[in-house]
Amino acid sequence: MKVSIKNNVKEFNKEFKKFQRVDIPNVTRIALNETATRIKELEQASMRKSFDRPRPQTIKSVYVQFAKKNKLEAHITFREWAQEFIHRNIVGGVRSIINTAVPTVNARLNQYGNIPGRKSGVVKGKQFKATINGIYGVWERNKNGLKIIHRFETNPKYKPIFPFYKVATKAAKKLYPIKYEKIANYYIKKAGYKAR
Repeated sequence: MKVSIKNNVKEFNKEFKKFQRVDIPNVTRIALNETATRIKELEQASMRKSFDRPRPQTIKSVYVQFAKKNKLEAHITFREWAQEFIHRNIVGGVRSIINTAVPTVNARLNQYGNIPGRKSGVVKGKQFKATINGIYGVWERNKNGLKIIHRFETNPKYKPIFPFYKVATKAAKKLYPIKYEKIANYYIKKAGYKAR
């Protein structure tokens, strides 16, 4: 899962071919990488809006695979551990899992909206697992009776909430030509030519 930014401003390349002392592949590489870096920042801002209290690791999971002079293509993608989770939130769909705990309004969650200590189990203290009124979940008894803490779901459905591709495509179309021309003009002047 990634977005690729390629050199698609052919008219610039044709025009700059007359400047023989200008390193066009290097201009292209820098423009691609600056564009990709800015897109990464925009994606991180979008993640903060799209997700409910995302963990810092989740925000940092997006990164850039930088373009090189011999491979003029930059990619914005995610760390391996985040791929599956992020993908479900981009395109939606079903997560294949049996009896995963989904917190209710009665659950105590951590600062990121997650079940604390989930790896050690979702049943805490005097809580217990049971099917009550047709609902299988983690329950807790108090002076007012029973309340459900987490309900168990199989194959939960996800809605697409993170517009990853939309953000990247819009930004690339707008930013890359501007970056390319600005960097090209700098190198044209540096090579002793008159800038466009």
